[in-house]
Amino acid sequence: MINFEKKPPRQRYIPSMIDSLVRVANDEKNNVKNTMVEALRDIGKHEPDFVLLSCANLFSDELALPHKVVLLNVITKVLEIQLENVHEENGLRLIELGVKEMTRKDKEENPKEKDKEKQEPPEWQAHASSVLVTLGKRFPRQIVDALLDVWPNGESPHYYVMKTLGDLAVANSLHVVPLLGEVFTRLLPIMPTCKIESTRTIIAASFSQFCEAIVNFEANSESRTVSRNTYSTQINTAFETFFTNWLPKGNSKKVRLATIQAIGSICNVLTTEQFEAQLQKLLTTFINLYKKEAEEEHLIVTQGFYNILSVATKTSKIAIEPLLPKILSELFPFICKPIDLSVSTSLKNNNELLRCLEIIGIAFTDNLLTFVMQKLENKTNTIRNGGVIIVKHIITRIQPYLQEKKRNNPIRIAKYC
Repeated sequence: MINFEKKPPRQRYIPSMIDSLVRVANDEKNNVKNTMVEALRDIGKHEPDFVLLSCANLFSDELALPHKVVLLNVITKVLEIQLENVHEENGLRLIELGVKEMTRKDKEENPKEKDKEKQEPPEWQAHASSVLVTLGKRFPRQIVDALLDVWPNGESPHYYVMKTLGDLAVANSLHVVPLLGEVFTRLLPIMPTCKIESTRTIIAASFSQFCEAIVNFEANSESRTVSRNTYSTQINTAFETFFTNWLPKGNSKKVRLATIQAIGSICNVLTTEQFEAQLQKLLTTFINLYKKEAEEEHLIVTQGFYNILSVATKTSKIAIEPLLPKILSELFPFICKPIDLSVSTSLKNNNELLRCLEIIGIAFTDNLLTFVMQKLENKTNTIRNGGVIIVKHIITRIQPYLQEKKRNNPIRIAKYC
């Protein structure tokens, strides 16, 4: 048990008042519960250590899970406001508490063995994960160490250990990216043999976040000691596992979609040599995914396709140019297809498809204009309308790149807009 710091006599009533609020915070009436949470947050603005430690000291095996969730939310809210002013010793105490609660097994949990591979983690643990991610903005090294301590070598990670590492990498990329080598050392060996569906899903999702963090680190860090080249071997190993093992072997929908997203994100951090070696296979695979996946899943495919095109048009123009006719021909029918508002992702997917053509237009303006002109001159209304949609988009989005082409095609473009 951690005691409160000594305060002047006039403030000695504060701990007992906070304790009282913390003990009754899990009121059965939601409006009362919310009022207590907000009151504790407001007190935490002025007395963060008192509130945080009062919450932490109430935790025990006997405390009801709903009460724990309320207190974890209070802790997160106070940390979001006063993280830099929390005493370091108290921060470390909360890290210990967060990891313990996040990886704790509910006494009522007793999953049947046959359901083990599809076992979903209890949602209440997500609140402990949020505490750790918030603390990680100030204590990144301590959080990563604490998470690795509860992840035995050679074993799959706890769902929320993996999720917390991914969320933390995005939340504090400048300090977490230099630590990713330790995470990759623990993660990569177990990926080929991991069978639990929820674990595969969160590994793929977290790897997407690691890639996002690396991109952000390179863009914003003054340090040159860490870059994508630092992790090129590990990233390429993960890519091979995702691309040749997880994607083609009939995983569940959740795993498959998370894997598609991970592959698209990894393209942003592969070295140029690695990327060009995989480019043709990547394009072929993603084009085929449109045929394999249901329409509501096309958005994930298109977002991955955009990442591939974004990298290729910046670093591998010579390699991708011969493939442009096939890419444009495969994407065009989806542009022509009317937006289906009964499919929640249809409009956004259409916008992402146009972004794919936009990025091609920036790098290969002549190629795109030639392709579009052919469609505009087609006698089939659907095809011609598809061409008009593209022209309207690129005229507003890549105007600077069209200026130098304007002398050659002004009348032909204007005729159809």
